Amino acid sequence: MNRAQEEEIAENVMSILCEAIGDIRFIFISISVAYEPNMSEDVKPLLRDETSYNHHYFNGKIKSEQNIKKLPNYCIVRPGSIYGINPLEIMDNRSLILKEHIESNEEYVRATNIIFSIVNVNDLADAIIELVILIVRGSSKAVMSLLICPRRFRY
Repeated sequence: MNRAQEEEIAENVMSILCEAIGDIRFIFISISVAYEPNMSEDVKPLLRDETSYNHHYFNGKIKSEQNIKKLPNYCIVRPGSIYGINPLEIMDNRSLILKEHIESNEEYVRATNIIFSIVNVNDLADAIIELVILIVRGSSKAVMSLLICPRRFRY
């Protein structure tokens, strides 16, 4: 999707899409939506202004979530930074550096002013497939943050 168009899609398409979905379970892949160290599923999203990096992308995800939360049956997935091997079976530099640090048990510092989680692309795909198949217990509405857990996923 075009990041610059994400906010426009959220404003002009998501409400129509949500109306058409009805009671069908809708799984939406979102992002971390706020700037704060103690993220939770009920955190208040922070809309960005034009001075912020990728502001249309972040704002589009936030606005889409607002529409989706009106549905009777939804799951919003907020994965951390996604890493892994691309379809050509080549690991990108960021993932390669991360892999080397994990294997050596060294601390990995990408930035000193943020706290973030990471998730392997295959683990994320497996988690989403399970969400399609399983019913989230306790509610037909859910917001989940997926965190890294070797060979497994946690939500």
